[in-house]
Amino acid sequence: MSDLEPNAKPATTAQMSATVVQSTTSFAEVLNPIAIDEDGDLEIAVGSGDDTQSFIVCAKTLARHSPVFKRMLFGGFKESKPTRNETVDWVVELPDDNPKPFKILLDIIHGWFEQVPELPTLNELTALLVLTDKYDVTSLTRPWAVRWMKGVQFETQHLNLLPVAWELGKEDVFDAMVTKIANESARSPDGSERLQYGGLYLDEVTALEPPGLFEAIRQHRAAGVAAELSPYMELYTKLTTATGSDFWCTRSAELADRHICDSMLLGSLVMGLLRKGIPITAAQPAEQYLGSLSFLRATLRDLQLFVNHEVEISPVVLTCREKLVDWMEQRSGPAKRLKDEAVLVQHSHKIRLLQQAQKTGIDRLPASANTSASRLHTSI
Repeated sequence: MSDLEPNAKPATTAQMSATVVQSTTSFAEVLNPIAIDEDGDLEIAVGSGDDTQSFIVCAKTLARHSPVFKRMLFGGFKESKPTRNETVDWVVELPDDNPKPFKILLDIIHGWFEQVPELPTLNELTALLVLTDKYDVTSLTRPWAVRWMKGVQFETQHLNLLPVAWELGKEDVFDAMVTKIANESARSPDGSERLQYGGLYLDEVTALEPPGLFEAIRQHRAAGVAAELSPYMELYTKLTTATGSDFWCTRSAELADRHICDSMLLGSLVMGLLRKGIPITAAQPAEQYLGSLSFLRATLRDLQLFVNHEVEISPVVLTCREKLVDWMEQRSGPAKRLKDEAVLVQHSHKIRLLQQAQKTGIDRLPASANTSASRLHTSI
């Protein structure tokens, strides 16, 4: 939605009460009341309880820059200006908003540019962009957007970089963060389906959330874990359910040798995975695994499986090592295809990112100057 659309749809209840991952900001402490406009005709009380902060502002200035404020203040809502017959002061309460970033928002709208932080922290920037999105004024960040993005672009260990890139329209940072989160997010220790990244739960980002993205990441992780573990689960089942003379090892004619070879393979499989927290002995290992896709792939890549017959005796009979390698390669296709063909950023996401970049001017920041492949990008 453009900041300049005169016929924009009214803000939804969800939009007006939007929240984001809560974090402490370091904006300068403010005192009551703050006159953003000394000739202002409207008092806005922001926050709730002891954290409430009042601001004296110009209602028409807010309405001129924000279609949301225009509807709120002059659209016949309860917050609208009192009639001439009413003697009450004009006060609007916004208990769901954070007073500290709200002051920055008001400074931007009223033209007090010297009050706007040059390099806010990632959490401060996130809190501010929640408000610019909510009141449809993100285009007003254009004088600072490029500098702000440069200041936080490498903080890839923090989940909030994703919504910041989403709101400012920085597509390459957004794409790289989606990949990292998909690879490195882990399930909650309580065993629920909730995913966390950088110590924060994905479902805590209720504002500036790219539509459908977090659910797509959850599904991608679940499918990836199942595909990566499938060959090892099949091998474990084969080794633990064989009966009689049905051994994995077919290299030796001696049953005792076959038993030793199978035992070595099973023991190295179970020990190697359990020591890394991968529950291969569970009824549903993929469903009970809590770690990230990247950790799982690294563990499986480095896993050492031992067999008793490594040396080739006959060129027509595979050694147990060759048989194992061939067996695994035949079953690795689904995991490779899922990794190579995963598409998490949809066309609708890219359109919205382009629209935001045009608003903020963030497209003036070249990708080559903005991202470092070694620091930011990780393949799915």
